[in-house]
Amino acid sequence: MLSRRTLTSMSLVCLALLSIPRPLDAETQDHVTTKKGSILRGKIIAMTKAELVMETEWSKEVKVKWTEVTGLETSRAVSLLLKDGTILNGVVERAAPGEIRIRSESLAEPKVIKLAEVETITSLTKPPVAFKGAIGVGLNISSGNTNVRTFSSRWEIEARSKRQRLTLNGYSNYGDDGEEVIVRNSRGALKYDFFVTKRLYPYAASFVEGDAFQDLRLRTAPSGGLGYQLIRKDDFEAPALKALELSVEVGVAYFDEDFRKAEDSAHVAGRWALKLDWTIIPKRLAIFHAQEGYPSLEKREDIYILIQQGVRLTIVKNFAATLAVNFRWDGSPAAGTSHSDVLYLATLGYTFSF
Repeated sequence: MLSRRTLTSMSLVCLALLSIPRPLDAETQDHVTTKKGSILRGKIIAMTKAELVMETEWSKEVKVKWTEVTGLETSRAVSLLLKDGTILNGVVERAAPGEIRIRSESLAEPKVIKLAEVETITSLTKPPVAFKGAIGVGLNISSGNTNVRTFSSRWEIEARSKRQRLTLNGYSNYGDDGEEVIVRNSRGALKYDFFVTKRLYPYAASFVEGDAFQDLRLRTAPSGGLGYQLIRKDDFEAPALKALELSVEVGVAYFDEDFRKAEDSAHVAGRWALKLDWTIIPKRLAIFHAQEGYPSLEKREDIYILIQQGVRLTIVKNFAATLAVNFRWDGSPAAGTSHSDVLYLATLGYTFSF
């Protein structure tokens, strides 16, 4: 039988062997050639600020000045941002020294570009679930002849996998003049999409909202139907259109309103929706537009429409200022209230994506 000391020694040897870093699979390695003639093999992580970061075949991260690189080859698709703003996604192949050739399904034939024209390189490997969103708040306080305080908040969060998308959004507004409340309304919405193709998806959605000055205690509208992604990200190559997204939806809903004083109402309604998100200037300027309509299937004049639109300007990194206009139309409002409401919002907030 083996002694305890022998077993202990064998265990330590096994642990040491297991702890040795394993080289990357040769078929998944990228290759970088430098001016000194060195060839680095491993996985390119990124190239930013004129510096290439690479994980070598023995899992050691190295950095190489971009001006020292003379050749490049990748085993998978990467994203290249050129100095003129052009974005190219594809597999990089060897070319003449100082040049690379990129091969992509979006290109009729491989394109040769000079290394000096490349601004950044990023990986196209996506996580199983990607998140993005925006949160903003606005505050206005005035005193003296006019004593008014108003507070507004707006938020939206989206989680997206290959075939599923979950969206949560909402807003809240409050205001008083020191003696009584002059504004109080809020809304929250939830929507789930399942993509049967890259563009077509059935959806299930619902929202809840309340407004003290519409005599509205609670309005809900669970719904379901079909949506279609008319324009997806990367449908266009032009930098100004690359981040454009446009979708439309149609379906049916159960529209229910609980009033404080007026008679409650409920009916089956149709539903349409349109959503536009467009980053016109990458990391700087974006516009958005979202609308929903709920026409009653029982009374023609009984229709509810909500429109939210605005512009978002990045101030620094992920911090942005948003100017928005919210419009609501109720075809059958409670007695003594108006058909329409318009709200102008200016908020400061934080955007994120990971």
